[in-house]
Formats: sequence, structure tokens, C-alpha cells
Amino acid sequence: INGATLGTTDIANGMFITLSKDYKTLYILDSGNGRILAVDTATQKLIKEIGEIQSAEGPLNYQGATGMFVSADNVYYIADTNNNRVIIADENAQAKKVLTRPEDKSVPTDLTFSPSRVLQDDKGYLYVAVVGGYYGMLVYDTELNFLGFHGSFKVQQSVSDTITGWFESLLMTTEKAEAQRDELSGEVLDIAIDPDGMLYTLT
Repeated sequence: INGATLGTTDIANGMFITLSKDYKTLYILDSGNGRILAVDTATQKLIKEIGEIQSAEGPLNYQGATGMFVSADNVYYIADTNNNRVIIADENAQAKKVLTRPEDKSVPTDLTFSPSRVLQDDKGYLYVAVVGGYYGMLVYDTELNFLGFHGSFKVQQSVSDTITGWFESLLMTTEKAEAQRDELSGEVLDIAIDPDGMLYTLT
């Protein structure tokens, strides 16, 4: 499958693929061209091409996006990495909502909201992994309100360890802090979910 077989222009950077829940449609995220190609899995023919998303503020280009999710009711969730947002759109490429960095005290100041993967579970909760996100995935409820973080992989430590670590962090250099963070946790690179709702993450 390529641009020629689909009767369209070349795929510039096929960054991500996913299947519809009924396996009848293959969605290709053509990151370089800022578009999604919906392909019939039986015929391998192009069903539709979704480029810029239309919004009240004007067209939203998602060139450089690295992940996406398509719900059973054909809502598109696009991890628009370079533009620091998640675009949520309907099947007619109309924006329903745009998620940006949550204004919440629980969000660390050093967290850059550069979404790389997005996934929704059967209950409607949304999970967003971000580039350099060592705090786990950002979780949103069914109304897209930010709930907090899920799946951080920090080691267990005692109260005394925590207090000692806090004092050490006051005197720690940036390089040492970065090294310690890398040792204690891992960035979420990809997310998958099974039919029972169990989440799997690649770090």
C-alpha cells in the first residue's frame, strides 16, 4: 500500500497505523503531509483522506504528528506532537476539542506537553503519552477533564529515603538530576489495550 496504489500523492512519513474496532478500516497517519488515510482492508482502496482539521480559530495542521486513535464512533484523536496538543475531530474533519497542557498544580513545571501517543479505553477514558514524559500518561475523563497521571514507574522508597532524597535534590546539579530521573522512571513510548481493558505500555 502506497500513495500510487491508493490513487493519491506519496506518503511522506508514515508515522503510525491503527485498525478500526471491526478491522474493516486501516488508518495511516501520514505525518509528513499532515493527513490521515483511511483504507478499506478488504479492497485496499482509499476510503477517505483527512487533511487539515477545521476549527473556529481556523484550519489546524498536524504535520509532524506521531500518534492517533480512532474510536468506534469515528472520532479522531491526533497526537499533534510538534504543536503541543491533541486534536479531537469528527469524521468530517471538524474539530470537537483541542487539548493543550493542563493548567493543574499536579503537572510538573518541567513537563512539555508534546503528545506522542493517544488511546481511549472502552469506558471513554483518554490516555496521552508525551515526549519526555517521565511521570506516566496523562489521563482524562469522559468529559475530557484532566484527572492526573497513570503508569509512572518510579521505584518504591521508604519515608527516610524520600526525606534524604529531598535534601539531596536541593544541592543537586542539573546533570545529576537528569541522571537520577532516568534511573527511576521511563518515558512511555507506546500504549496498547486488550479486550479486557488491561493497559500495556512500552517504556
